[in-house]
Amino acid sequence: MHGFRLVALISLLAAVPLSLAALDDVVLTIEAAAQDSFGSITITEEDGWWEGSTFYWETSVPLALGDTGATFGPAVVTSYVDPVSGRAYPAINVGFSVSAGATDINVLISSALLSFPEISPAFARASAAFTVTDFMGAGATLTGTGGLDGMAYRTWYNGYLESGNEFCGLIDQIYAQAGSFGVAEDYPGGGLYLPVGAAHDMSSQISFNLTAFGLASGSATFEIIPEPGTVLLLIAGLGLLRRR
Repeated sequence: MHGFRLVALISLLAAVPLSLAALDDVVLTIEAAAQDSFGSITITEEDGWWEGSTFYWETSVPLALGDTGATFGPAVVTSYVDPVSGRAYPAINVGFSVSAGATDINVLISSALLSFPEISPAFARASAAFTVTDFMGAGATLTGTGGLDGMAYRTWYNGYLESGNEFCGLIDQIYAQAGSFGVAEDYPGGGLYLPVGAAHDMSSQISFNLTAFGLASGSATFEIIPEPGTVLLLIAGLGLLRRR
């Protein structure tokens, strides 16, 4: 029996009027395919509610993904506040858990396009931490299926998904046998931010194949902020000099 649950976290700019920061009507799309079966769930803005500049959606019960045997939920969509500054900068955070039954399953989780007043100069960073667990002793593998490089987590700005500027792709493959194995990656690394010029929207996507009787879980974050602290910029500059 397949099982699927995902928790998603999406933030808006709280420092500007709500009308100036917005999500697409479709907040989250989850698709799953196993052999000849397929299922999908679409979460729209009408499914949730706004409180100030924060959008909420949640479910306390699993939702079936078509005839794949997979389910989605419990889940929640809410806001993110930068813990250092206390301000809400645009960010897309996704946490998920997917279990495969007797057949391999392909999973595609697409965020909304999160639009906001242009940030210039803008700085971005992304991170992902995924874990694969094998329950049958035969080994379980998560293989990224996104883009030419086959990455499991990809991020874009200034255009929705493939139509935008790709910021980075993280995690290509994870293999676990008789237990769990995890991989964590971040870009540009060390918790630092990379300058991206000007930015006015962002989106992200998780896509992978999971082998039969495997469990995949993890979290991924993509955020864009105005100029970070001087110390962070100085450290980033020193890192670039060292690489040269």
